Amino acid sequence: MAPEDDAITPPARKIDRRKESRHTVDGTATLYLLDPGIRLRGRILDLSLNGCQFRTEDCFPLGIRSRVEIEFQLDGLPFRLAGVTQSIHSGTRSAFIFSTSASANASNSSN
Repeated sequence: MAPEDDAITPPARKIDRRKESRHTVDGTATLYLLDPGIRLRGRILDLSLNGCQFRTEDCFPLGIRSRVEIEFQLDGLPFRLAGVTQSIHSGTRSAFIFSTSASANASNSSN
């Protein structure tokens, strides 16, 4: 066996494709699945200008690119943003990307 065969290969670094930084939050949230019209209560786990991650105790039928609205409060300010499913991590945890118009409105309101 050659010495280089014995070397341990370091694990590949996970590439973060996010354009905006993600901020850990832990607050109550309501997720509205627009089709079939289901409302789920849960928690928002992290948030960026472009999206968020949501967890609920309920298992819910959701596919990629499903249209949703998520309602939550941050520092006492209410938000209700439209978006679509970006990824599904388990039956109770999903990530959503906000629609372009919602992200644009959020960035304009900070000016």
